[in-house]
Amino acid sequence: ALHDVTLSAEEAGRITAFRVEKGQRVARNQVVVELDDAVLSAQVAEARAAANLAQEQFERQRQLWEDEKIGSEIAYLQARANAEAAQARLTTLEARLERTRVRSPVDGVFDEKFAEAGEVAMPGTRLARVVATQRVKVTGGVPERDALAVRPGDQATVTFDVLPGQVFEGRISYAGASVDPQNRTVPIE
Repeated sequence: ALHDVTLSAEEAGRITAFRVEKGQRVARNQVVVELDDAVLSAQVAEARAAANLAQEQFERQRQLWEDEKIGSEIAYLQARANAEAAQARLTTLEARLERTRVRSPVDGVFDEKFAEAGEVAMPGTRLARVVATQRVKVTGGVPERDALAVRPGDQATVTFDVLPGQVFEGRISYAGASVDPQNRTVPIE
């Protein structure tokens, strides 16, 4: 397959559900796995309230300072910094919350499941595999005597013993620069 992707957790949490069954087609950006988001959801709600309060305080401080010349510039700057910091924290937590929904980066087939609902996933834990089979990549080797004649972009014809009589056309996307010492070929894709 041109794309053979392992989906991994980016956040820690208990796996609550697989939204796709093995063998089903998935679309790009479709949710495949969901992690428990209760703690992060609560943190987002708390951060949203803090950001709203900080923004309100900043607006009031701004009005006092700019319109009525009441207060100090440092209080105005502090209120602005607090509002920006609270918004940044909210944005960070919202991004973390979004990462509790593991999405497929490609159109393909949900091919393999590495974990089960109820298990705890840590960042980097392999969860699932999605394979995009619409296009395939064929890798092989060219004898070293022919290596200089093969370049990326060249037309290639491929046949397979298991598919007699079928001929596939493609283009070479990669031609290696070194010879494999075991079989004296240069890798190509």
